[in-house]
Amino acid sequence: MKAYTAYSGRMGPLSTWVDGGAVVGLQGGDDAVRGNISFFIDFVQRGLDTPFPPRGNGTSMPLAGAWMQDWSGQHVFVLPQAPRVGLWWNWQYDRVEYASWPQTVAWLQQRGIKTLSYANSMLKNVSDRVPQHYPRNLYQEAFDLGYLVYVPDAASGEPVVFDGYGAGLVDLFNPEAAAWYEDIIVSQMLKPEGGGGVYGWMADFAEALPLNAVRRNGSAIGRQALPAAYASKWAELNARAVAKAGMGGEVAFFSRSASQRGPGFSALYWMGDQTPTWDVHDGLQSTLVAMLSSGLSGFALTHSDVGGYTTLDFAPVLNVTRSEELQLRWSELGAF
Repeated sequence: MKAYTAYSGRMGPLSTWVDGGAVVGLQGGDDAVRGNISFFIDFVQRGLDTPFPPRGNGTSMPLAGAWMQDWSGQHVFVLPQAPRVGLWWNWQYDRVEYASWPQTVAWLQQRGIKTLSYANSMLKNVSDRVPQHYPRNLYQEAFDLGYLVYVPDAASGEPVVFDGYGAGLVDLFNPEAAAWYEDIIVSQMLKPEGGGGVYGWMADFAEALPLNAVRRNGSAIGRQALPAAYASKWAELNARAVAKAGMGGEVAFFSRSASQRGPGFSALYWMGDQTPTWDVHDGLQSTLVAMLSSGLSGFALTHSDVGGYTTLDFAPVLNVTRSEELQLRWSELGAF
């Protein structure tokens, strides 16, 4: 392992604040976040007997962080089984849903609680939400600069923007595009004007690079631009942004996609979105296999969605939902 990680890169230690207590996931805007945090603190103070000593937020069960993945705004889209709440991929705080984002982040910080958010390497066009929700349309900026990934159109032969997730994928193999995106993370997430800087985020996706990807002028991105290499570029970009902000050792971002060079850039990985089943293909067993094999590949710190993620409800033909037993066993795996 020592010899292999000398080649692949060695994972650094997590920021010390991560082990300072629970990191809770919250959504719904400023009022919902503050209300739920206040409820938790009040609940603990009123009688939950724990062995943990009091921390800066006044609770005997410490809170280390609050993760708001919907900080950039929510939107509802319809899947075959049901409507689903998604996120607007425009990496600024939503000025309507989180109108008091800087104040909420400061309010949490006063209680010893770090704020975490969400980002990925894609951008949605938010032209109809500017300037009410956001001051900038990052998709349009990237499009105008020629920083998005294209694929050849079968009908016309001309390149068109790849939109496999209804969004543009940033060409991270273009040094100028990567530097531009790096600055977005620094200026909008880590060190924004007016406050509201975060100390961690989910660095999602980065496994969707098309094999026939080209630039706007039709030139091939290159043989080195395989999906695994793109995943490494995304992790590296996040690490560089942290360094540029002068926050090395303070920030904890966690990655979903990986490559052989990944351990040198991200300090934490998770297994992606498993199905809430027991099986070895995409269920509980697959998580254990992934943890063991990735551990042998230099990924020292990994985790998974406890209980699985992707519920499939096509009753009466197909119904895949988690059982109580599955939830309990997955909790054991996650903890130990």
